[in-house]
Amino acid sequence: MQTLEYAKQQLQTKHNTLTVLKRDASFETQEDSFHTILGKLREDKDFFSGSVAASRLVGRASALLLLYGGVREVYAETVSIPAVECFRSHRVKIAYDHLIDRISPEDNALLASYESQCLDISSPFQAYSLLCRLASGGTSNTSK
Repeated sequence: MQTLEYAKQQLQTKHNTLTVLKRDASFETQEDSFHTILGKLREDKDFFSGSVAASRLVGRASALLLLYGGVREVYAETVSIPAVECFRSHRVKIAYDHLIDRISPEDNALLASYESQCLDISSPFQAYSLLCRLASGGTSNTSK
């Protein structure tokens, strides 16, 4: 059973931060979901292709990364409005329990920073490039 409801159940019962279900495989982690998503994409850009993903917290940056990877459906315990708008504009099904305006530094300082830097980005490819640079210690300001 590779459904969104099953992914949600696995997220909650196993206390995962991220659960990904594909046709013949599943992946789960209790590590930081944002960096796990980014790492999996760096290893294999098709890792999320056609998958169902469930995560504890999804902001616009994570949403754009999941879209870059080709996710089919997403469940988030908590999701930001910019992330929901992103999924909907790319016609990806999103289900969630809690909707927040934006990820705040109190929720997760790093994700709040990444989300604010992705607010004006609609291209998953552009977001992936930016987020790879940022996660590697680069800056988003290319002017000198």
